Amino acid sequence: MKRAFFCLLLVPAFSFGQSRVPPGTNTIIVHNVTFNDAVSALLKMCYVLQKVDEDNLTVKTEFRRAMAKHIKNRWEISISVEMEGSNAVVRGEHRDLKTKSDASRSQIFDRPFDMNNSLGFAELYQYAFTLGNQITYEKR
Repeated sequence: MKRAFFCLLLVPAFSFGQSRVPPGTNTIIVHNVTFNDAVSALLKMCYVLQKVDEDNLTVKTEFRRAMAKHIKNRWEISISVEMEGSNAVVRGEHRDLKTKSDASRSQIFDRPFDMNNSLGFAELYQYAFTLGNQITYEKR
């Protein structure tokens, strides 16, 4: 059972590795989804919603620990989704947590994701992949 679960986790990572993502990409576009689909996928991935604007069709999550084992003690991640027609525009930010002490929390800084920090970008891709539609990449 553990092997099957592990293999399922590798499918999105393998797919991400096989995708041709242009250097400098910082935005994922998921085509043909609804706002409700985008919000539901965030909730299924256990993100806590910080702000939902149904008028402008945007949602932003609170920061949470990264899922990837090698960065979960270094980064917290937040995902933002903005609808453009039937496309979800997915962006993210991460906070670098250099140490776990309270003194360092004042030194936390937010940075946008791009392919230069591909482990963080893979977390965005994992979310986009759960929506199950065509994915394209942009630099915005």
